[in-house]
Order: sequence, then structure tokens, then C-alpha cells
Amino acid sequence: MFKRFAALTLVGGLFVAMSSNALATENVNGKTSTGLTIPADVKAKLDRKDAKGDIFIDASVSASDKEKLSKVMASLDKEDRENVLFIDQDGSVIANRSEIVEEFRKQNKDKFDSNGKLKIKDEKPLKETKPDDKCKIDATNLMTIAGTGWKNAEYNCGTVDRTGPYRRVISDKGYSRFHTNIYLPSKASGLYINPNSTKGDTAHIYTGATDKDGDSIDIGLQYNNPTGNNFPWDDTWAMFLRGAGNVNVPTYANFQPGQWVVMKFYVPSDNSVALNVTGYDTTGVIRSSTITGTMGWFSDFKADGTGMNIKKVTSMAQISPDDLTTGSQLGSTTTPVKWENGRIGKGNDSNSLAPMTVGWFCGYNINNVLVDFTDHNNEHVVVGTRTFTP
Repeated sequence: MFKRFAALTLVGGLFVAMSSNALATENVNGKTSTGLTIPADVKAKLDRKDAKGDIFIDASVSASDKEKLSKVMASLDKEDRENVLFIDQDGSVIANRSEIVEEFRKQNKDKFDSNGKLKIKDEKPLKETKPDDKCKIDATNLMTIAGTGWKNAEYNCGTVDRTGPYRRVISDKGYSRFHTNIYLPSKASGLYINPNSTKGDTAHIYTGATDKDGDSIDIGLQYNNPTGNNFPWDDTWAMFLRGAGNVNVPTYANFQPGQWVVMKFYVPSDNSVALNVTGYDTTGVIRSSTITGTMGWFSDFKADGTGMNIKKVTSMAQISPDDLTTGSQLGSTTTPVKWENGRIGKGNDSNSLAPMTVGWFCGYNINNVLVDFTDHNNEHVVVGTRTFTP
């Protein structure tokens, strides 16, 4: 079975720079924070600083796959080695536990070819351009934007792709690691998917990075809307990866909606990526899952962050051209998507983390996004295919 954890008790404090030792009250840009709103037992286990970092690989894994996976796992943070799924450039899938592969294949059965590999879409890289400098928030304009309550997005990201509304944040160059706490809305509170939409409305909360040439990866959580078939992954937030190896976008691991999770993205070695998410799974126990992949030959992802930008995105994705009138919504002003205590650093150095102080913030379209912005590392977000008036 997947390796899971019993809850411990520890309280973390919310500062501009992270402190995980005591609950604290602090005034941040005119707002009073009473400490992390992520539950203390979850926060403690999600940090998992006591992890030994042992590399376990099931005996059922072939010798060649074991050798490859051992190298991948050795590059990961020690606390991210419990449940690991690796997707190679050719679409082959390896995991350190047999049940992980079994679950993954069932959840993505239509995305595998006759050889048992994930289908390859094309050889074109996923591209992303940095927003215009008018979207830049730094020390010169932070205080005029922060702490003003709910408002529409500050600037428009543009309408090139027309794949649904989103809130996007891009860091300054030089970073290839991002850690954050995220609250995931549920259908009971804060999440609505119009069942009659013909645009495939799908909620996403994700991160990723872009290299010096604009080659990019999206990696994070996707909401699996109930299908009526009572699949184990229905009504869950599942990990996804887009842009590595150009495989059809698979999903992995299934987390309960309506909870806090800790998310970590990093580039552990050049042209490789890793995402770890820890939170309560569908059985009600805490699970730590890691998905890793390799980038295409055309990418220039650097573990030390050279030439790279980190992203964080909240979106209601649609089939292009989008329809911004379907009424689907991710987050509400009472139960928003909460990004808290974000920190950025170098992919190959977990001790390099520090708060973001310069970033590019935008939305598409402005009126399809609501933001309650505290600072670069803490904001609440609502996006939807409807018009929002603050």
C-alpha cells in the first residue's frame, strides 16, 4: 500500500519569511495575520523534516528501471521519496511501488498506446511569454496594491490562447524552486462546474517554470469533476503534468477537496522536474506523492535557476475558443483558492528559499478574476467564466 503518515502536532507562524516554530500574529502590509490558517497537524506532517530519505523500490520493478528510478529518486528532496512516479520522455512510466503504477494506469487508461507507454502528442514545446512590465509589482508599487480587499485583476494577461480565465503570477529570473501552502475549494464550498458547458470547463491550481527561451511546464493540481461512473478519482484534486516529454496530460494521486495541502515544485537536476503534494487522500489519511519527469531536448531547465522564472496559476481551463459565460467558478469570496507562505529558490538547494519580492501579476480577463492580495507570497483568488464585480 502507499506509504501514509499519522498526524503530528506542530504549529507554524505566518511571516513574510517563513517561521515554522510558533503561532504568531503579524501585521503584513496593513493586514493582521493570526498565523497560518493551514491546520497545525497537517502543516507538521506536510513539512516532514524528520524524513530519513531512504530509497525504496518494489522488487517487481525491472533491474534497468530500478537503476533509472534510483538515480531520479536520489536527486529528490529526502522527504519526497515515499511515493514516486517517474514519466520518461518516451512516455514510459516507472514507480517505486507497484500499486502506484496500477492506480495511474487505471486513471489514465485512454492515454496509453499499445506498447504500454503514454501517447506522445507532438514534438513542439509548451511556450509561455512573460507578461508586459506594466504587470510588475515590486517595492515601488506594492503598498498601493496590497491590503485593499477584493478587486479584479490588476492587469490583463492578454487574449492570445483563449483557453479559459486565469490568474497568473511570474517570478523574476533566477529561480527553479517554489514551495507554498494551498487551500483547495470543494463543490460544497467555492467550486462550481457547469454540467451543461460544451467547453470542458476544468479547474486547475498549478505551478511550473519557464526557461530562458520560453519553453515551459505546467505542473500542479486538476479537479476531477464527477463523471457519474463512481470512479475512485471522481471529485478529487489530482496531480498533473503538461509540457514534459509532450505526453498526453496524465493525472496522478487523488486528494480530497476542501482542505489545505503543501505543494513543492523544483528542478532537481538540469532538464528534470519534480512536484510533491502532501495532504489528505480520499481515504482520509495523509499522503505524500511525487511526480517527476524529464524535459525535451529543446529545453534549457537549470537546477540552479539560471534564466528561469517560476509561475503560479489559478485557472478554469476551457477548449479554445473559450466561452466566458458558462458560469463555472473556482473559488468564492468566502471560500477562495488560498496561496499562502510562498517561497522561491534554487531547484538543487532547498536551503535557498526566500520570499518573492518582485513578480508579474495579471489576469485573463480582468473581470473574470477576483484577487485579495496581501503580498507576493500570499493572496486569495477567484476565477470563473462569469463577470465579477468587487
